[in-house]
Amino acid sequence: MQITLKKEDILNRLVSVHTLSQRSSVFAISSVVRVIGFHTPAQDTLDRQLASRITGYVQQDAERLLNEHKLVRMYDVRGKAMTICPHDRFMYQEALVPSDEQDIRFIVGNAASLLTSLDMSALDLMHLIANLLPRALEHGPLSEALLIEQLAELVSEYHVPGDREVWAWPSPIEHETLGETLVRVLLPGASLSVPIMLVSDPKSSGYLLALTTPETDLNNVTNEEHFTYRYLHAYGPSDCKEFALWAGISISHAERLWNLLDPSKLIQVSWEDKPAWMLVSDLEHLESIEPPTGLRLIDAYDPFLQLPKRSLLIHGKRQHTHFFRSDVKRGMVLSDGRCVASWRMKCVKQYSSFVVEDIGEPLERVAVEELEQEAYTMTQATGTQFSGLTVE
Repeated sequence: MQITLKKEDILNRLVSVHTLSQRSSVFAISSVVRVIGFHTPAQDTLDRQLASRITGYVQQDAERLLNEHKLVRMYDVRGKAMTICPHDRFMYQEALVPSDEQDIRFIVGNAASLLTSLDMSALDLMHLIANLLPRALEHGPLSEALLIEQLAELVSEYHVPGDREVWAWPSPIEHETLGETLVRVLLPGASLSVPIMLVSDPKSSGYLLALTTPETDLNNVTNEEHFTYRYLHAYGPSDCKEFALWAGISISHAERLWNLLDPSKLIQVSWEDKPAWMLVSDLEHLESIEPPTGLRLIDAYDPFLQLPKRSLLIHGKRQHTHFFRSDVKRGMVLSDGRCVASWRMKCVKQYSSFVVEDIGEPLERVAVEELEQEAYTMTQATGTQFSGLTVE
């Protein structure tokens, strides 16, 4: 008989797994990051994510771990910057690197049509770019724009004269050659095959790409298998289709990884009258999880908001549009593990102000003083000064 789970129990488990039930000590930062990694498009994104989880967190805490190589930044297969633990690099690389033409064409999307004028497959071109990356970065870190220019020039050397001319054609993307566009869309997949990390750019809030030393693999199971287990622990109950969507890979790629799972470690459950899978070990601990308490400001890029089942977090199309279909990036205000509002942080020079938006949930049960305290925590984490909070 299939087990039916309650929404409340699933959400309580996920809040706990994502270490949002109660804050941890600064010594637990690596463990917190290791759950599923953090998408960190800007340097201060990580600070906000850790401020929700770590007591007394300040910018220097993450900087120290990054400098000591106890945390590392890298691209995922879609070119999104991630912060992970160094030994997890193998897991991401081996699981996500495209293995055939279908995999890579799914990732690059419509840009694959640009290859029709070249006598080269997308997979072969990605491998060539991966082989040239160490040469392009041998003299030190480069911005993504400069690295793309360097790689485009290096790849051109390997083309026959006719293809070299095509490589230099104007791209449909303004101010790029066809070759530069292809390098840009294939770079994330290529970088998964090479020990590359993202380092802070002192001239901006972005990153530079740099070579790094490969780490030793300490996992006891294959990295491809481990990646799927990690996903299910962080987001289960789920299924293969949701896994593919979350990872940004083709369904065939996801099925290959999913089929590596040991069936004895999985259990099929039902939620909202739909079947899904979760780890047996997670189900066994479900009843022992305490309901979350307290207030948290969750960053817009937080892995908790990447839940495939967003109906666990929000209600209705209006809230879905508000959080996930708007040009304005909004985080969530969680009260006792439930979404009660959205929030935004506005920074002007060294000052940060906050806007909390009512979304029709019971926000009135949260005191303004609580919101201000959490906002102040964010300013401490990002090295700015608190300059006020308004509720709209």
